[in-house]
Amino acid sequence: MAVICSAFLLQCGSRGPLVKKPAYGQPTEFHYRAEKTIPYLYVSSNQRGAEKRSQISDMDTLGFGIGGFFNEPMNAIWYGHKFMYFYIDLEVAPENQLKTDGTWETSYLLGTSPGIYWRSYLPVFLKAHYGLGIDLRLTATNFDRWGMYGVFGLELFGLTFSTKIIGHPGQPDFEQEYRYGLMAYPVDL
Repeated sequence: MAVICSAFLLQCGSRGPLVKKPAYGQPTEFHYRAEKTIPYLYVSSNQRGAEKRSQISDMDTLGFGIGGFFNEPMNAIWYGHKFMYFYIDLEVAPENQLKTDGTWETSYLLGTSPGIYWRSYLPVFLKAHYGLGIDLRLTATNFDRWGMYGVFGLELFGLTFSTKIIGHPGQPDFEQEYRYGLMAYPVDL
């Protein structure tokens, strides 16, 4: 309950000073000075280790994480269009593995996904975020310990949905992860 109240109070913050007055229409979030940090809470769904479509339902796991976006100022030409952020998170997620006797073994992993993200304005209150980085598993795992990822997501009043594709260099497998979360920053209507 405290997390929900804190997130709500963070949403009620005022916007920063107007950096550039738009030529027409209302200013967007991206015309104001960027938030230096944006906390991010999320739940993730992943089928890590699935080799066949029939295994997906058995391998599907639900994890959770907390992250942060740290603003990196861009050239003034981008005012009104987008912001750039460095991103870091910590995620705890279960990982299922089929043992030789036909039973499933579950272990819990700690992971992180540092990267560079951009956030842009889309029509009808939507914002997009997209980026790339490195996906690392910090604890022992039965599958790949690291990979490179690309992510694309949509935001609506701080609520987010994103898809993350993780590739492992030298390996033929790709992982797909879905994230549902909340970016706790002042909402711009």
